[in-house]
Amino acid sequence: QIFIELTLKKEQEEYAVEKFTWTPIKFFNNKIVWYLIDEKRPHGIFAAMNDTTATAHADSSAEDNSFSQGMGMLASNTHFEARGNKFLV
Repeated sequence: QIFIELTLKKEQEEYAVEKFTWTPIKFFNNKIVWYLIDEKRPHGIFAAMNDTTATAHADSSAEDNSFSQGMGMLASNTHFEARGNKFLV
């Protein structure tokens, strides 16, 4: 998102000011996807992963199952798709 804001959008604004002939490009604001990944409250994917690894105590299969179950709380997010014990962002 920072790259889009600082580079691409600024270039388009400059083109408009300088009256270049060009076709504007619409960019997807990916902040909502970033929040899904990195949000602290409510938990995003990284926070859920940290909680899982802090509480599972050396049983990797328990960590995997706990993490997969924890991802269920993100099911209401339109940018998250649960797929059995896997997920897609």
